Amino acid sequence: MPRILSRVVKRPDKSGVPIAHDLTGLTASGVEIRRGELTMVAAAPGQGKSSFALKIALTCGEPTLYVSADTNSRTQAVRALSMLTGRRQDDMDAALDVNGDWCSLELHRAGHLRWAFESSPSMDDIELEILAFIESHGQPPSLLVVDNASDVTMESVGDEWATLRELMRSLKWFARHYNMAVLALHHTSEAYAGNPCPPRSSVQGKVNAVPALILTLASTVGWMAVCPVKNRSGWADPSGERAIMLDWEPETMFLADRADV
Repeated sequence: MPRILSRVVKRPDKSGVPIAHDLTGLTASGVEIRRGELTMVAAAPGQGKSSFALKIALTCGEPTLYVSADTNSRTQAVRALSMLTGRRQDDMDAALDVNGDWCSLELHRAGHLRWAFESSPSMDDIELEILAFIESHGQPPSLLVVDNASDVTMESVGDEWATLRELMRSLKWFARHYNMAVLALHHTSEAYAGNPCPPRSSVQGKVNAVPALILTLASTVGWMAVCPVKNRSGWADPSGERAIMLDWEPETMFLADRADV
């Protein structure tokens, strides 16, 4: 149904409203994950995509659905416990076996976050999870995380990259239709060196046209670099050179704004 903008603004539906989280350095730099839009986080394997997404999901405080196709429930529980408590992941892994009640109590602090662990979900599976969320909570999630996009199965619409582009268009439709912020994790080609972050051209599958925001990541012990290589609502650096630096300690899942900034 066609709508008149002068009337729409009098009945705001939070479309385009940023998702709040604890990485305030991103927000201060004009990098915001918005409702009604698709955001992509892309990096080579092992660079912290899932940890970055978990930080956003845990600290946003808003109803969130996390589709964890790439990672099992125990690993996500260990990561979440470490991020919530500041303790080492190996200690939290052991705690799951010897102190389950304490672990459950700590994880209750993230009660706004719901999980789906199907390893190869289809788009229909994801929408059923969204509808179940609506049935349970009376509203769609404010944030949907899809980890990873390449694990979602779709009926082939051509070659691998054509199928991936169709997936991104479907996720964008979810974002707009349900007025959610959709955060999709994806891979960059390992053939591209980061400087410090991978450039926009390294994102696999030629899907750069669909997301409103694309962040590429690079990390090592001590720091994580985040670069908006595409950003419809602010500055961007397609080369990956102008990065926002975060403090990052993988053992304890500590991820925060740089203390020296």
